[in-house]
Amino acid sequence: MHSLRQRLCMTELRCQICGVAADRASEGVLWLVDADPWDLAPGGETTAHPPVCRPCAHLSVRACPHLRTRQVALCVRTFRPAGVRGALYAPAPGGPRLHARRSRPTGRGW
Repeated sequence: MHSLRQRLCMTELRCQICGVAADRASEGVLWLVDADPWDLAPGGETTAHPPVCRPCAHLSVRACPHLRTRQVALCVRTFRPAGVRGALYAPAPGGPRLHARRSRPTGRGW
């Protein structure tokens, strides 16, 4: 997913597939995740994937190989953006250039 579109979908609660408003009900906003329900930690999950609308959730389960075999639909009441996934570019003569990736240190805190 394009990083700007991902950020807008997360902050404006738009469907990650079609861009319309994600499904909302009194139970919460609809998220579809590739996970085993027994692996989810209530109140402690993070995802880089925006929410979805109901029609796209049904389509995704049929079309996406990752979601065909395991998926969980979540109605999330409280949430906050935790980050944006994408490539980091730096200004450079002639236009932006991909910023060199640093390796993540091992150990605690990551």
